[in-house]
Amino acid sequence: MKKGKTVDKSPVKLRYKKISGGNRSLYLDIYDSGKRKKEYLKLYLIPERTEEDREKNSKTLELAETIRAERILNLQSNKSAFFTPENKKAKISFADYMANEIERMKQLRTKNYYRKYKCVETWIRRYDSCTALEEVNKKWVQGFIHFLSITPGKYGRKLNQNTIYVYLIYIANILNNAVREGLITSNPTKSLSISDRPKKYDTGRAYLTEEEIKKLREVPSPTKYNDIRRAFLFACYCGLRYSDLQQLKWKNIKKTADGVTIDMKLQKTQTLLYLPLNKTALQLLPERKRDNDLVFALPKSMVTTEAYIKVWSEFAQIDKHITFHSSRHTFAVNILAKGGDIYTLSKLLGHKRVSTTQIYAEVLGESKKRTIELLDD
Repeated sequence: MKKGKTVDKSPVKLRYKKISGGNRSLYLDIYDSGKRKKEYLKLYLIPERTEEDREKNSKTLELAETIRAERILNLQSNKSAFFTPENKKAKISFADYMANEIERMKQLRTKNYYRKYKCVETWIRRYDSCTALEEVNKKWVQGFIHFLSITPGKYGRKLNQNTIYVYLIYIANILNNAVREGLITSNPTKSLSISDRPKKYDTGRAYLTEEEIKKLREVPSPTKYNDIRRAFLFACYCGLRYSDLQQLKWKNIKKTADGVTIDMKLQKTQTLLYLPLNKTALQLLPERKRDNDLVFALPKSMVTTEAYIKVWSEFAQIDKHITFHSSRHTFAVNILAKGGDIYTLSKLLGHKRVSTTQIYAEVLGESKKRTIELLDD
């Protein structure tokens, strides 16, 4: 007699839903007292192309199973408030709820993305670590924005308006999650008027001309900053972000029939990038080491890096607000200036949409306009 399949009679089952990009969204199918509900965990399985992908999926499943076991225990001990309006999760402080969401995010996002959200959490705890999630309202958000605008940060300086603008976006994202979970009925940031919201100022997209890059290369530099210097100049000729240069290993730089290319997964978008390297970029690479060694030993914090870039550009007598990301702008604008097309540039930068790349065409247009105006009396 054939043995039948084992039937899972658990009141909480772990299931998944296929989403874009071959990913799968994990959720719990919960059955309690004749009622059924889905709890989406905001955990995702990715296509397993590498050993690293398989390890990441294994950790994600382990976390999902832990949550499932917790739900089963709640049901068995008659403590399930999951289906009642008085959801205990809404009673915790907003600061703690955000901390929990950030930890879930850690499984899916880049380290840089995670650090930014942790920074906002720190500011929330400085402002008010006690108010419950369900009590966060328009007045609370207005007070937080005001607090950010008047309170000195870690280095004694107040936050600029653009930073506060971004922080509000992060808070809105967390509150949107709470709405989707049914913990609150609406997102209070959406009720803010235009005057309530921090203003975002256009800081421009500073980039370097070939002459300015030459000036930078001629300025002597202390040995301890060699990697920052090399990485910045390298990025001027390949367009990689700082977060990607931090992760770049020698095994990502490969010789092919068409030349030398970078083959890696981008930190910000988690998309694969195949980037041919030109001769100038290759000359800027340090001496090759073992495959698993990092190409550049860059600081984890951007503070040291940006401080050096600022001093370096001042010594080179470049009268522009240059940051490390300016190297990426430099690559993009100079490619277009030499006749490159938007579509190809979009692929080289790893953009998902060509519309994101279009801004560089506008920057180039402004540059041409200023040059023509030099002929005016």
